[in-house]
This record gives sequence, C-alpha cells and structure tokens, in this order.
Amino acid sequence: MPGQTQSRPDGEAPAGAQIIAFVPRARADRDPPATQPPASEARVQAPRPHIAANAKTRGETQSLAAFEHIDAAPDNFRHRMIANGAGFDAALLLAITGNWLPEKMAELRHDQDCVLMRLQSCAAAAPKPLP
Repeated sequence: MPGQTQSRPDGEAPAGAQIIAFVPRARADRDPPATQPPASEARVQAPRPHIAANAKTRGETQSLAAFEHIDAAPDNFRHRMIANGAGFDAALLLAITGNWLPEKMAELRHDQDCVLMRLQSCAAAAPKPLP
C-alpha cells in the first residue's frame, strides 16, 4: 500500500524512516512529588469533595420552585387513566406476542425439518374425538 512501510526481517528500520521517542509530560496535580517529606512532617489531608463543572458555589442551594406546578386547571384524571390503560394494554400485547412468537417459530422449524427429512408423519397428531 502506498504510504505504508514494511519492516525488514533483520529488525532494521526502512530507509527514510524516523524513530520518535515519546516522553509523557508530568502533571503536577496527578504525579506525586519526587521527594517524600520526613515522617515527622507528614500530615493526613482530608480528601477534596468532587464538584461538578456546572455546580454553583458551596454555600448556595438551589430552589425547587422551578419544579413546582401550580396550574389553574385541575389534573385531568380521566385522560391519565385512559393513557395508563393504553400503556398496560400495549405491555400485555408485547408479553403475549413474546411468548407466542418463539413457540410458533419452534413449531415451524420442527415441521420444516420433518418435511426436509422426507418423513411420512409430519402432521401433528389430531386429538381423538370424544364419544
């Protein structure tokens, strides 16, 4: 492929290749200091609390007034119950379909295997009529 170089079996770099050494930079907030303080000067520090990027100052609390709903119109109980019933019906339909569909697929697979093996008695046994 153009633009790609192949390594040679002797381990040498191809002609014109450059080797760049990657040296990661040290971060002051993550890397420990190079020298440890003597045991007599060591202190235990309390961990700093995690503050989200969009959080406000510590002493300020947010009001919940934005989440309160005081509407002039009362709650439409009838509409809410109809919507709950429709949601329940949809969930029930999904549950019934989820049980019926795999059973039907297994039955069709069995019938197809039976026909492809050219067996004579592929049909399901019919129940005997009651006397």
